[in-house]
This record gives sequence, structure tokens and C-alpha cells, in this order.
Amino acid sequence: MLSDLRESGSIEQDADIVMFVYRDDVYREAAEKEKEMKAKAEGREYENKFENKPEEEAELIIGKQRNGPTGTVKLIFQKRFTRFVDAELGGSSFEVVYEDENMDMSTQAHIGGGNMPVI
Repeated sequence: MLSDLRESGSIEQDADIVMFVYRDDVYREAAEKEKEMKAKAEGREYENKFENKPEEEAELIIGKQRNGPTGTVKLIFQKRFTRFVDAELGGSSFEVVYEDENMDMSTQAHIGGGNMPVI
């Protein structure tokens, strides 16, 4: 995947973190639309088999992380809200809180209402 960035200047070299979002439904929907257009061009009827669901599986692929591990994180994409949530938390929203030397840990944990798990 990082090889896709090789011709993009120095992005691969200079970046601390490189992440990709993969949603299989994007490709499946495009393939079904292509089949439908081809059938219409040939004068045939075609029943589009793609099911547009309110939520779909997605992956966050961490291709490079200078100071940490790489890998894949399973997510759920909630189309209505244009939001990704952690699949392992059962679709619950989550919030990433960065350590700030000017805040104590209890203040950091309550950013955003404090009702979401902090990771």
C-alpha cells in the first residue's frame, strides 16, 4: 500500500503516520452500477443486487507509524452521521484524547462529556 505513494513526492518518506480507509461497499456498489449500465446499454433489464445499508464494515489500515505499530483496525462506518466507530466497542463512539502537559488526567478523561470510552 505504501508503494502507491512512491510517486507522490516525499509523502511516504516524510510522514510520521500514513493511514488508509478501506470500505468494501464502495467497490461493490461501483461494480453493481457498472453491471447495470452495461445491461441497459445492451437493452437488458438488470436488478441491482447491492444493498445500501445504514452501517457497513470498514478498515483503517495503518501503513506506517514512525513511533508505533502498523496494522489494521476494524471499524463500522455509520453513513447517516458520516462517522467511523470502533467495531470492537460494539459500535460505540470513541474519542482519542492526546496527553497535554497542561491538563491533569481527570480533565482529559472528561473532554467531550466523558460518556465515551477514552482510548
